[in-house]
Amino acid sequence: MWAPPIPMPFDLLRELDKVHMVRAGEGQAVRYYVVNDLGKMNLLHVATSSPQYLVQAFVFPVWGVVADRVSRKRVLLLASMAACSSCWLMTIAPSIVTYAMTCFLAIFSDIGEPIREAMLRDLFCAADWESVNGGATGIKSRMAIVASVATAVATIVGVGILELDKLGLGFPNEYTLHKVECYGLDHCVPEGSFSMDGGWRIDGCLRLLFLMGTVVLTLDVFIVAFLLPETVHPQHQKEESVFRFVWLNWRDLKPWSNLKVLATSQLRHLMFILFLGTVVRSGGSTMFLCFYRRFEFDSLTMMVQGMLAGVTGWLTVLAVPKLVDKFGDLRGVWIPSHVLLHLFMVSLALMPSGSGNLAYIVWPLFAGPGFALALLTPSLLGKLIPSDVQGTFQTAKSFVFLITQGIFPWFWQGLFGLSGDMPYPMDAFPLWVALACSMVGTIFTIKVVWDQDPRQAILKGNALKAFWDSSYVQKGWYVRHGGSMAPKADTTGHAAPRAV
Repeated sequence: MWAPPIPMPFDLLRELDKVHMVRAGEGQAVRYYVVNDLGKMNLLHVATSSPQYLVQAFVFPVWGVVADRVSRKRVLLLASMAACSSCWLMTIAPSIVTYAMTCFLAIFSDIGEPIREAMLRDLFCAADWESVNGGATGIKSRMAIVASVATAVATIVGVGILELDKLGLGFPNEYTLHKVECYGLDHCVPEGSFSMDGGWRIDGCLRLLFLMGTVVLTLDVFIVAFLLPETVHPQHQKEESVFRFVWLNWRDLKPWSNLKVLATSQLRHLMFILFLGTVVRSGGSTMFLCFYRRFEFDSLTMMVQGMLAGVTGWLTVLAVPKLVDKFGDLRGVWIPSHVLLHLFMVSLALMPSGSGNLAYIVWPLFAGPGFALALLTPSLLGKLIPSDVQGTFQTAKSFVFLITQGIFPWFWQGLFGLSGDMPYPMDAFPLWVALACSMVGTIFTIKVVWDQDPRQAILKGNALKAFWDSSYVQKGWYVRHGGSMAPKADTTGHAAPRAV
């Protein structure tokens, strides 16, 4: 079997662009350097990200087919370069205009995630991807373990840098230092200036964190360009040139055409459940602000809470392969994640002002395990789709999620505005609405477990049988999207899935 040579651990590469020490103080850095008012900051995020997501929704599927039929590496390199450029802009010249420019660059940079998912599938045979040690879910859980350690190291470094001033080593937290004088102002740093003194300099730990994270992303570009090999099998590459491929096939590159890869009713039902989860996730920043405005925690407090959640999430992920082997994805991962996140949302909504210490219990008890499991739920769909159209599938999934992210934040922003004057506990009204949406997803998950649980088909090696029998394969869309591994019919008239 052909397999691309990997010059370095793929899991570390995949997570490299997420290990930003800049994340340690990102929220406060945006408040200090871009816009101080929480409400306006959230509105700015919605106003810029909403059109960005809508544009991405129509661009990503094109790149998905290109990645399947031309080159995954070239698409990923474009994404890495855009992400690196975006961070350099925010590091050197932070402003509302620059923030808007980074949203434009995100049209290209964010494609990296689904392409990495497709590249990951290229590295495994069918048995390893579908069923051995949890299959794709187990693989991604082991990657998450490594990524969690890397993120923990980055967080510890970030906390250490935030505390440098207390150790007498300089680099104070710019926002904390000027918080009193910034109170009530739209901008801490005067508009047109790059620091409180006007010119650009490393005037505190927040800017230092941004600079360090940007250096990490620069390293990512060099790794993708010079160390990462092409993972598309040579026989699956239809064209050498990206531009020539787009020119010759533009009629087949309609974004919604990629949705045809969700070829079975089972896949469509699972995608609907993930869609409901994305509706909730699209209001994540709004729901966090509902919680944050009750307590106004500082960066260190929030990072400690996050680290506690990270520890319990890491311990949960360790158990995922065995959970999937014993119960299957739906019973072992999907339903527990729903239950834990329900409890988390209820706990946040009911946590009264003045009882912020309860967050030290709620985050590790519910948030850590719940979010850790939720991040692994999409892996099940990847098991039910062949490797040569994984780019098409991953970007079809992105199409649905990005449309959601482009539309629903306005809904959550409206709820956030309405809830500002409501009494406790309805001041967390967006959280209550999110809980209702999430419960609908739980009901549908239970229904799929009852009617269409794919666990037995996966264990028997028939995970792709329904896909091969679908109209998507039979009517030619599979081939038009770059597929070339559809098996010939056997003597019973059914497509016989073969190991890939």
